[in-house]
Amino acid sequence: MLFSDIRGFTRISEYLQPEEVVSILNDYFAFSTELIRRNKGQVNKFIGDAVMAIFEDPAAYKEDESAVRHAANAALSMVEQF
Repeated sequence: MLFSDIRGFTRISEYLQPEEVVSILNDYFAFSTELIRRNKGQVNKFIGDAVMAIFEDPAAYKEDESAVRHAANAALSMVEQF
């Protein structure tokens, strides 16, 4: 599993208009979802400004792959891009 959220989002959102908050969340969720999917994960749910993703299809992985590796790669990609 992977859990990710926007650091300091509550504080940031206090200074923004509702439309700006929605725009930021939409961009973040779209971008995060793409990186999760590229790394063979599935978004399970969005919780506030958080994303919960599952990486669990061992039958589809090659011998040297693992769900943990894919989740870590997705997380690292998210950190690098933000």
